[in-house]
Amino acid sequence: MNSIFNSPRIICFDTEMTNPRHKEILELSIFNGEYREVFHEYFMPVLSKTWTKTEQVHHISPEMVADKPSFESMLSEIQKVFDSASVIVGYDLHNDIESTEKWGVVYNRDKQIYCDVREIYWLIRGRKEGLVYGTTPNLIDCARNLGFDWSSETAHCASSDTKATIFCYLTLMEEFMTSHDELAGSSLEEIVKFCQDKIYEERCNEFANRVNTDIYLIKKTDGYCIQTNPEDESKCVAKIRVNDVNKAKYDISKMFSRRTVPGRTKVWKLRTSDIEAFLDYSNTYTTMEDSMYYAKLFNAAKSLVGSFFK
Repeated sequence: MNSIFNSPRIICFDTEMTNPRHKEILELSIFNGEYREVFHEYFMPVLSKTWTKTEQVHHISPEMVADKPSFESMLSEIQKVFDSASVIVGYDLHNDIESTEKWGVVYNRDKQIYCDVREIYWLIRGRKEGLVYGTTPNLIDCARNLGFDWSSETAHCASSDTKATIFCYLTLMEEFMTSHDELAGSSLEEIVKFCQDKIYEERCNEFANRVNTDIYLIKKTDGYCIQTNPEDESKCVAKIRVNDVNKAKYDISKMFSRRTVPGRTKVWKLRTSDIEAFLDYSNTYTTMEDSMYYAKLFNAAKSLVGSFFK
């Protein structure tokens, strides 16, 4: 690759951490747009003595970091790398920004652009594959789909994950450019900002398409379920029109959760009062930025199909 994106002004990073309580950084890797690792270090945590659950994922043991520097002692050097960037890239980027900010890294949100490869994959590839926003495959599958060779890499190692993430970013942005001739001659930052605006636009379009939809309560042999496009409306026992279909699915599933038929997902044994509650249900569409529902939806999706997420 040799393009405008092969720039030191782009950095991509990944962290590996201790337990969820302290979220101390055990490993940090930073690559730049030139596909070069410009920083890598292991760190000795200050608060955590063991981190059994996360150790099973990244295999960083307390013994491995016993003689390593603290994150704080390296902060000045780390900050210089972040300060050099106008574009910051990651996979599920908010998690890594949250952890690094907690331990002292300062971000310049007025001048830096933040790009989550998970969202860019959804924009360029995922929508064509029928994926709804928030259900992009995990980094391993995303990188493999784009041609990254994992044979000599170790997933959940910060260096390998960062290398895979910057590979995905460079590949996707080159693909993005082939569909946008109008960006020829634009600066790196202008192109990246255009892409981020496009993600926001398409995300809003997807949510808007969820507005004003009929939901049917369908009688099955072993219970009831809800559908939006039933093949046989004769099995419909009730119908409502909702303003936000995905929010309705989430709310109704939660409302009937105690009625779930054993061994069946989203099939319920309902009483007359439950059907009346279904008929009384309504909601109001709000954008993702105005509603905490979408955060709940994404977290619920992660718990149900965790293998699809990093």
